[in-house]
Amino acid sequence: MAKTLYVESIAVASGTSSLNALKSSSPQASTIAGGTTAAIGGLSLQVGQCSAGMARISGITGSMVATTSPAADPGDGFTWQAYVSAANTVTVKVCAINKGTPKAVPYNVRVQ
Repeated sequence: MAKTLYVESIAVASGTSSLNALKSSSPQASTIAGGTTAAIGGLSLQVGQCSAGMARISGITGSMVATTSPAADPGDGFTWQAYVSAANTVTVKVCAINKGTPKAVPYNVRVQ
């Protein structure tokens, strides 16, 4: 969890330091929603080519951030990414770094 640190003053003299006030606060908790795509992959991809799938998640908006992870390893040479493509919809792309066929696996999605 990230924290924000506020320092009112720091005085340095003769090699010593004095800290008058230190306050810390944590960001407000974000609502986190999740879902799962159907299996993505199973078709041969050329370098730079992608396969895509979607997860429908109620209540999400384009201003939210999506992350994803495969339920099982799709194989070497593939990357994946998620983004909110429309209200209530997250698109997940599996892209080839090297020519190959990613294993068809579902992807877990989290949105905040």
